[in-house]
Amino acid sequence: NPRIDKIICVSKAVQRDLESSGVDPKKLVTIYKGHDLAWYPQINRKKARARLNQEFNIPDDAFIVGMAANMRRVKGADLLLRALADLPNHIHVLLIGDRRDKEIDRLAARPEISERVHLAGYRSDATELIGGFDLNCAPSRGREGLTKAVIEGMVQEVPAVVANAGGLPELIENNLTGRVIEIDDVSALTKAITDLANDPAKLNSMGNLSRIKIRKRFSIVKTIQETNDLYASF
Repeated sequence: NPRIDKIICVSKAVQRDLESSGVDPKKLVTIYKGHDLAWYPQINRKKARARLNQEFNIPDDAFIVGMAANMRRVKGADLLLRALADLPNHIHVLLIGDRRDKEIDRLAARPEISERVHLAGYRSDATELIGGFDLNCAPSRGREGLTKAVIEGMVQEVPAVVANAGGLPELIENNLTGRVIEIDDVSALTKAITDLANDPAKLNSMGNLSRIKIRKRFSIVKTIQETNDLYASF
């Protein structure tokens, strides 16, 4: 549309995608969608974990890898379930969201992992439940702008393992705020989860740095300022 002067993209990945689709690069600007730590006044990861343990009958000493998404195939939940088959028995997977990929239920029912898979379905309290994860996961195959579920985990000091898809690597710095793996790489996903499950100190450090990154780089104040500057530039 020739009357559009600028298009605000929520991540550089979205900007690149629009450029590749033929949109004039001069019209594109990336302004990250901001977050505010004050939106989480009652963060309590211990209470969140206790809720998960009680509701889904998860052992207290389990390591919970969670994923929250509208689970179409592109989101890669099947990859997480495939990885679980090669992970130690104390590692559990909890999936939050509608399951639109039929492969998920088939994989979750496999005898070797069925007792370690917990299907929460759609939850209005997904944000609070994410705080009970030990590790967040977004093994997406693509089409990611700036994934809210990963951000909500980072705010609560839950690091993530993500695929190198869309804007996910803009959130997660490999080995600092989590791990970045290649798309469709189940072996790399298995190794990343294993490494972090076996290194509580590293996991804790990544969680702390995740919250700091949201506060400094993805704050709502920064979003407002950059948007205001864009409007003022005309």
